[in-house]
Amino acid sequence: DPILSRSLLPTLGRAGVTAALRDLGLMDICPVFRSDEDDAQGQPGIMCKTIALLAYETEVLLCVLRLSQRLQISRCASAFGLRRTDVRMAREDELTNMVGYPRGCIGPVGSRHGVKGVLLDQELATEQRLLCGAGEEGWVFAISAAAMVEAVPDCQVVPLR
Repeated sequence: DPILSRSLLPTLGRAGVTAALRDLGLMDICPVFRSDEDDAQGQPGIMCKTIALLAYETEVLLCVLRLSQRLQISRCASAFGLRRTDVRMAREDELTNMVGYPRGCIGPVGSRHGVKGVLLDQELATEQRLLCGAGEEGWVFAISAAAMVEAVPDCQVVPLR
């Protein structure tokens, strides 16, 4: 597969996420800031992680859940109408080529290659301020669950754990 077999591509960094937020019309409502500092709004938020999965070894699926939660891959597979055996977690050495970001920096927007879909854990569906990876270690962007579902292509709310 060309996505996985290429030599390591450079990361897209914060600029990749910022460009994606701009393209989705979210720059005005989704501040990007260092996770160890307060952003201009100074509001608390829920730290989230975005886990990249591969379906059929080529299709990228992203799952967003609370940082402290564990992902059940079988639930993700089911949400996409796939069998568990068709889906696996992306390896750390595949992430930069696939999504453009290393582990710990991935968010639900700005993927290098199109994603089949984004799943948001049902536990987060009503939250006003999710803090998601912004492409570089220590950087996040804030987004409401409603804005994510509305603006991020193929985003759906499902129970992930």
